[in-house]
Amino acid sequence: MNFTELKANLKNEVAQCYLLYGEDSFLINKATSLIKEAAGGNDVVCFCEDATCAQVTTAYSTISMFGDKRVAVVRNASESMRKELKKAIAVNCNPLEPAIIVKLIERDVAAVGKKITPSAAVLVARYCQNNYSAVDNELKKLINYFWDKSILDVAEVNEIVTKTTEYQLWELGNAICRKDLKLAQEMLQNLRGAHDDYAIFGNLVSTFRRVYFSLKTNAEAAKVAALFKCNPFAITATRRDHKALSSRISELYKNVLDLEYKIKAGLISIESAINIILISA
Repeated sequence: MNFTELKANLKNEVAQCYLLYGEDSFLINKATSLIKEAAGGNDVVCFCEDATCAQVTTAYSTISMFGDKRVAVVRNASESMRKELKKAIAVNCNPLEPAIIVKLIERDVAAVGKKITPSAAVLVARYCQNNYSAVDNELKKLINYFWDKSILDVAEVNEIVTKTTEYQLWELGNAICRKDLKLAQEMLQNLRGAHDDYAIFGNLVSTFRRVYFSLKTNAEAAKVAALFKCNPFAITATRRDHKALSSRISELYKNVLDLEYKIKAGLISIESAINIILISA
């Protein structure tokens, strides 16, 4: 079950056990609150990721001292627990779809008496990789910094909103794919301040691999995303933005694999490999 389906599901029935998992801590906190609210008089027992299946099963199988049923909630539940506790409801708290995040951004900004332009809201979502935990923090910063402005636009977002590392790495790879040397150099300079060249090169390999196979297959975005452990939107966006660049992507992927081999064989330095990739932009 996705997070967006949880609220409607809770109106019908509160299950004995919920297993919350995913990267967005804001959604995990919100899901916990929704379950507690829906459970009403029932006891809600919350567990962290180190709980055992036996502990969780015992919790929701035991009647409280007031005769109420108990509901167990496991935050950051492991994959093995989700497989073992088959009667539990697993709630996916990974980042939401971009369109949903944009609506939430517009709602939150309106709640403090301001407006945000659609293009600015999209940028906030992108810079935060659709992670609402990051969005929430960046919106607070944006609203407080520009307290005297009634409308927030792209200029304000670019001035104050911090791009996640994942977004910067994604932007670097895409800039190289599009032959945007100026942006690629800018992103590389920013990233080198916080990451070593091995991490940057490894992420470039991953980016080109994801783009290459996204364009090579017609499989559903969700299935491809599961293989690359990314949001399905990343696959959809890749196919949309790079559809006309398939031959260039194939060449980039081939070259980066050759550079990876040369690095492991000691034939070239990691810094030189990154510079060679950058030159191709």
